[in-house]
Amino acid sequence: MVSGFTPLDIEKIKNEKNNLNTILLLIVTLTMAILVVILFILIQKKIHEQQSAMIEPTPTIEIQPTETPTPILSPTLFQETPTSVPEASETPVLSITPATESSQIKP
Repeated sequence: MVSGFTPLDIEKIKNEKNNLNTILLLIVTLTMAILVVILFILIQKKIHEQQSAMIEPTPTIEIQPTETPTPILSPTLFQETPTSVPEASETPVLSITPATESSQIKP
């Protein structure tokens, strides 16, 4: 029925000493098991750190107004300083004109 089938001879395999292959497979299996345990512990630790960071609220700084003593204010009187305002006077003011202008004026 099946062509090219080679039956497995278990007795032949049992007689051979494959100590090197067995030792290498054992080392690889133990190394993988140790790595799985270490990675599991590290992942759990990281998850725990992230959850604790989310739960802890960040401290807030509350600013409270401080009372400053209000100074007692006394009423201040402002005195107006007198300013000179030019006013028209009833007496005529004589002005002195230069000689060139007086020659142009004819009485």
